[in-house]
Amino acid sequence: MFRAYYWTQICAAEMRRAADRELRKSSSISAVQLGALFYIRENAPCLLSELARGLRVNGSAVTTLAGRLERDGLIERRRSEEDKRAFQLTVTERGDDAIKDARPVLNRLNSALQRDFSKEELETVERFLKTTTRYLESVS
Repeated sequence: MFRAYYWTQICAAEMRRAADRELRKSSSISAVQLGALFYIRENAPCLLSELARGLRVNGSAVTTLAGRLERDGLIERRRSEEDKRAFQLTVTERGDDAIKDARPVLNRLNSALQRDFSKEELETVERFLKTTTRYLESVS
């Protein structure tokens, strides 16, 4: 029997570790921080609660993450005009530069991960991951 949960957990941990290792060679940003920057840029202006949902983390974790990104000048946090209790996040020019600097690293990692698989095999992996994600979202 294929142990999907076990192998996706191991794979995710190793992918994060490899991405962190490669990203640290050329920048001071982590894979988690980069994921947050991608999400914020694609959904700007983005509320903290939206970022937490998008990254699938809890509120306190995303608050800490956003604080670190803001401290490093990668994002700006502003009060929402609609809800004064909420904060909207946007990526700064420095954050955009960090994303640009990370692109070649991600491209190399993606290429290395895919090199031993056919197009059809990769499509099957993608379908498996998307289907699994949809299923898990529906039961939570």
